[in-house]
Amino acid sequence: MSQPLSQPLNKNYHRYKDFFLNIASIYRSRPTVKAYLEIMLSLIAIIIFFLFAIQPTVLTILELNKEIKYREDSLAKMQQKINDLDKAGQVLFTYSEAIEKINRAIPNTPDPASILNQITILASLNSLTVTSLSTPEEIVIKGIAQEKISKKEESAFPESIKNLPVTITVSGKYENINLFLSGMENMRRVIKFESLSINSSRSEENTTILLTINGDVAYLDLVTKKGI
Repeated sequence: MSQPLSQPLNKNYHRYKDFFLNIASIYRSRPTVKAYLEIMLSLIAIIIFFLFAIQPTVLTILELNKEIKYREDSLAKMQQKINDLDKAGQVLFTYSEAIEKINRAIPNTPDPASILNQITILASLNSLTVTSLSTPEEIVIKGIAQEKISKKEESAFPESIKNLPVTITVSGKYENINLFLSGMENMRRVIKFESLSINSSRSEENTTILLTINGDVAYLDLVTKKGI
C-alpha cells in the first residue's frame, strides 16, 4: 500500500525541484532579475526595520518637536511679558514725579501727623498762632479698623477715598489769615473745607482775628481693607 503513496510524492518532488532549479538558472543567467530581487528583498528588510526599530524613534522625534514648539511658544510669551514690563517700567520712570505728588496728595493711610505738621508750619510762616488743632479721637494708624456706621451719609470724595476730619483754629491779623487760607488751598494734601468761622477780639493795641476751619482730608482706605 505504500507504493501508490510514494509515486505522487516522488512526482511532486521532481516537479518542484525542476521549478526551483529553473528559477535559480534564470536568477544566475539574468542580472536584471537578480537586481530586482535584491531590491525587493532590501525594501522588505527596510520596511521590517522601520516597523520594529525606526518607528519608535520617529515617534520620539515627533514628541520632541511638539515639546520644542510648546517651549518656543512659552518663550515667546515670556519675552512679550518682559517687553511689557520694560515698557511699564519706562512709563513708571517717566511719571514717577507725578506719581510721587499723587501719593503725597492722597496717601495710603490717614497720616494725621503729616497734615497737622503741614498746617502748623503754614501758620508759622504766616505769623499766626495755632490755638487748637484736632482730629477724631479714634484714628487707625496701624492695624485693621472695625467698620462703623458713619453719621455722615454723603461724602465729598469718591467711594474709594476716605476722609479724615480735622478742626483748625488759628489767630492773627486779617492779612495773615487771608494768606493762610490761600496756603491751605495749595497744600499737598487734598483737603475740603466744610465750614469756616471768623471771630475778632479787640484790644487797645490791635484787633485779633480768630479763624476756625472744619475740613476733610483725603486718604486711601488701605489700612482698613488690608492692614499694615
